[in-house]
Amino acid sequence: MRLLPPLLTAAAALAACSGQSSDPQPRATPGAMPTAEASPDPVQAQRTGDEWVDYRNARFDFAIEVPPGFVATDPPANDDGRVFRNGDATLRVFGSNNAFGRGFEQQVAAVREGLQDVSVVNDGVAVWRATGTDADGARVHVLLLRPDDQRLVTARFSHPSRPGSPWEQTAGRALDSMMLVGRAGLASFLYDPERHALVDTEIQLPPSYEETLDATKLIRRDRAAQLGQRNCSYGESGLTQRCEARMEPGLAIAISDTPVATFRSRFPSGRIEEADLAGRSGFRITQGAEGSGSSWTFLPAGDRTLIVERLWRHQGGEPTTAMMGVLRTLQIEPDPVGVR
Repeated sequence: MRLLPPLLTAAAALAACSGQSSDPQPRATPGAMPTAEASPDPVQAQRTGDEWVDYRNARFDFAIEVPPGFVATDPPANDDGRVFRNGDATLRVFGSNNAFGRGFEQQVAAVREGLQDVSVVNDGVAVWRATGTDADGARVHVLLLRPDDQRLVTARFSHPSRPGSPWEQTAGRALDSMMLVGRAGLASFLYDPERHALVDTEIQLPPSYEETLDATKLIRRDRAAQLGQRNCSYGESGLTQRCEARMEPGLAIAISDTPVATFRSRFPSGRIEEADLAGRSGFRITQGAEGSGSSWTFLPAGDRTLIVERLWRHQGGEPTTAMMGVLRTLQIEPDPVGVR
């Protein structure tokens, strides 16, 4: 399906998009950390190692760094999360389904009921973070993430309440590292739900822009809330129009059945830039106009091609960096032979 005439000035179309400033710097992500689930004996790896370990949960798609010395308890049968202990300190991370259809405010209220002396650190649309004291007098650091209306992810770090406890800094770093795992076909990546949201969209491929692919796109959360409303201005015309995900600065990922060599043959050699991403060697096509830009990175995925489209704007002459941080966490699974 073709959405528009060829987008020969796709980058320029972003230049005047109202309200779109540079993305804020992303939090540190655990993408480069050793992964507990990848270890033959993750419990032993955490017991003897002195590094923070990246724990990922595939059922609810979240990731967090586990401090050194914390040992995992036996995994639950439903694989909703994990409990890690180090003496009298406990890190509990788990996901849950919103079976009762509660709003985020109701979910937050349920967590607050068990805490006293609550100090709220972050009270956002899909993120809530606070410290408090539980019924046993333990110090509690809690973080709630709401990826969508159906899921809730909780991280809870508790330790004895003592003035100047070294656990305060450890708890802060652990909760700072909490991220969600986004998926798009064979690709996965980490993102901060406080800053970004995942949306379904389509991308149009150069050089003709007539081929359209379904894609998963990461855009700023405040912009995602405006999608479908008539308060955006794209391009140089300045006309107000409906906000569309495909026109927003961000990161879109799609997969095509066309081999990467076929895509390469469609471009003159002068436009092709060799590119390495997620451990794969492919190529990139970039275009820019009016302080904005677009790039398409084509990566081999078996006999198919993974395509990463990045649309950005410059702020003060410098490109945005938040999406580049996400790209550093990108992983591509092997392409199953014969599976489509």
